[in-house]
Amino acid sequence: MPHFYFHIFNDQDTIDREGLELPDFAAARKTAVSEARILAGESIRRGHLNLGHRIDIEDDAGKITPVAFRDAFTIEG
Repeated sequence: MPHFYFHIFNDQDTIDREGLELPDFAAARKTAVSEARILAGESIRRGHLNLGHRIDIEDDAGKITPVAFRDAFTIEG
């Protein structure tokens, strides 16, 4: 099973050294989007939100795909 790392770049940058085994990239992206929503919710409770924050998904081959917080939401109004 492929291994993916989730490096978080928000108010406090965190490099993931453990990662997760997931079936494929689609599952990794779903995990990153879910985590981005959780982290954004925590930021909102503190009174701010930076949609430029991101989670970088790194695969076994070292390929990095960013998931910006703004991509985890539909914003209306």
